Amino acid sequence: MKKIIALILALVCIFSLAACGQSSAPAAESKPAAEAAEPKVEAKVYKISCGVAETHFEVAAVKEMEKYVEEATNGSIDIQIFPNNQLGDDKEALELIQQGVVQMCPTGTGVLCNFEPSFNFFSSPYLFKDYDQLNEVLGGEWGQALLATLEDDGFLGFGFGTLGFTCISNNVRPIVNAEDLEGIKLRAVSNAQLVDFWTAVGANPIAMSFTELYAALQQGVVDGQYNPFTTIEASQLHEVQKYISKTNDIPSLVCFVVGKDAFEGLTDVEQAAIKEGVKIACDYMNTKVIEENEKSEQIILEAGKTEINDVSDETKTALFLKGYDVIEKYGKESNEELFNQLMDILGY
Repeated sequence: MKKIIALILALVCIFSLAACGQSSAPAAESKPAAEAAEPKVEAKVYKISCGVAETHFEVAAVKEMEKYVEEATNGSIDIQIFPNNQLGDDKEALELIQQGVVQMCPTGTGVLCNFEPSFNFFSSPYLFKDYDQLNEVLGGEWGQALLATLEDDGFLGFGFGTLGFTCISNNVRPIVNAEDLEGIKLRAVSNAQLVDFWTAVGANPIAMSFTELYAALQQGVVDGQYNPFTTIEASQLHEVQKYISKTNDIPSLVCFVVGKDAFEGLTDVEQAAIKEGVKIACDYMNTKVIEENEKSEQIILEAGKTEINDVSDETKTALFLKGYDVIEKYGKESNEELFNQLMDILGY
């Protein structure tokens, strides 16, 4: 009997020790979910207004910039592109930049001179001969000095993109001689120098927004307009124009303008990314401009609604001389020092 009791007591001790062993290990502590995940930093929205259609190669250039900037900043900047004047025309976009609503606009220089008169230099038809000459001037010291004039208006200019040299289209007659512009109602940008120049060479300029142009041509409010082939084709202006003359009168440029305050509010890394992104966009445009304009010219020809003709150097020179007094007047009024430097560089 004593042996049986001893055996029972031994078994009880063994089971007690086993139970103690199972509960002796401390339970693992779990970390709260909030401690495990890093807080996500909200990206800075960077709105870019473009005045051309989404199919235009300017927008393609800005998309190249978007890709670079978002990768270079690891997503801290969210580029948002608004083509086709969704946020207003270039003049309205510049005003929105001053208000801090929009951060960047590749702005036509013909509009920019309403804020900084020095940009009137690009409203001088037949001043620049070709792309090589144009890019050399803009990429040099003179171009940098011109961009620096924007700061007093709350802007910074980071580079130029070329859209092409403008060609005159109209529904009256092809432009072969200087006299052929006589009496043609020509849509002009809101720029006093260009209005005066076209008046001096015999046309009847009418200032209006680009957004109104297609309907105005269709309804006969104006007879013609001037833009590069890329803009004419992308905006389908050739559908309502009988003639396009390769006058190559004005270098159609955009200046990549940013808001000074908004830019200075970025980190050093973000600022560097924006500057490099603009360079990428400008290089894209200046490399593709000839190819894109030739492609657009071919598309217009194949549409079969519009005649295209070459214009001789003699006709271009005649138009330049007829309007030269206007060019000199506005050049000296805008910025006499920069104007004189430019004329020396160009050999006039």
